[in-house]
Amino acid sequence: MKRTKKRTKQPDKALQQEVGHLLYGRGYDITMGPLMSPSHRADLVARRKEAGRLHTIAIDFEVRLNFENIRAALERATDALKNTKLSLDEYWIVVSGQFSNIVAARGFDKRIQIFEIEDLREKLSRQVKPSKARSSRARTTVGKAVEASEKEIKLAISGLILQIDEKLDKLGDDRPNSEDARAKIAADTSDLERMKAELERIRELVMAFNKGKAPEKDVVQSVKTFKDDIQHWWDKEHDGLLTSAAKSTLFVSSVGVLALMKADTPTAIAIAGALIGGKVIKTIKKVGKKMLGGVS
Repeated sequence: MKRTKKRTKQPDKALQQEVGHLLYGRGYDITMGPLMSPSHRADLVARRKEAGRLHTIAIDFEVRLNFENIRAALERATDALKNTKLSLDEYWIVVSGQFSNIVAARGFDKRIQIFEIEDLREKLSRQVKPSKARSSRARTTVGKAVEASEKEIKLAISGLILQIDEKLDKLGDDRPNSEDARAKIAADTSDLERMKAELERIRELVMAFNKGKAPEKDVVQSVKTFKDDIQHWWDKEHDGLLTSAAKSTLFVSSVGVLALMKADTPTAIAIAGALIGGKVIKTIKKVGKKMLGGVS
């Protein structure tokens, strides 16, 4: 039977106290470190009555989440949800640093949510005020996603651009002797620079569209171009994407950006999930041109 990995590091106490204080200010009762399952204690549990019933949130704090450790963090939360005697409505994983691999959380219990601390501070600190709902200008799936998740999309794009810059720096430092190796580096550099340029364009168009300064069709076209770039990259280098940790990370983050804009497909998400879990199945290599589908 598979065992869930135990945490080896204690949570950031200052972060734990800050979030506990914020939740207490919103009317929650706070408990530190309750046992959730035989192998896991939540860092904090918050409860308050809502609409006549008790609403309960378990919370874990992580210094960082990345390609290497997110699977273990999500599996611990899933194990706790399955085995705890508490009736949990939500399970939060709060990250003190930036987290861009949103796609990594796909396929897990819907009660699990991942928050960067900056976003959680804003969520818990702001006053809840009734406001008029803004009428949507979007008519496409991508446009509606951009309206609903602008901040998350911009964060994910920024994180992916940082990864691309790091990869470009490493390619620039390579000085191979063979002609073939130099040609390969040049081709990889060209692909990454094209992806980066399109990501920067998408980021600008997302902001412009939500301010009413760019047409929706330009956003959709830019997302389609980026999606085509990822498809081209998969068609040309799927063996390398499945065996190289650096390329796998870029691919997962790219699918994450597309997922936020509702431009992914279940197959692309399945591949990304398999890469995260280290369980890449042979049939993935046969997906080919059917991987990503269309954008609307």
